[in-house]
Amino acid sequence: MESQVSRFSQRQGGLTIADISLPDACELGIWLNNGARRKLLPKNHAQVHALHGRFHQVAGEIVQHIKQKEFSAARQSLASGGNFDRASHEMRTFLRKRVLHERFQADMPKNEGASTAPGNP
Repeated sequence: MESQVSRFSQRQGGLTIADISLPDACELGIWLNNGARRKLLPKNHAQVHALHGRFHQVAGEIVQHIKQKEFSAARQSLASGGNFDRASHEMRTFLRKRVLHERFQADMPKNEGASTAPGNP
């Protein structure tokens, strides 16, 4: 964990807190603002958008801690059960359970889920 914070603080260079906190610039954010609007139910799109925004907010807070040399606070957020871990877990869980299921259902042929007994077409 400490090495993650150290590596990031050495590499982050030109990244600003605003860069990290902006959820629209990463691949998921771009997808959420484009293709996801057509593929997801509005309530699921809104929820994943909110969870993704929270994820970036927490990441921005970690960058703020690192830039202010508050490494203990950054480590605490990155630790198992910390703010970053929780935000990441909540977003991943929602994506797996809701969004991926929804996309699978949308891509499934209409008769695919029909119940037939083995041997009966």
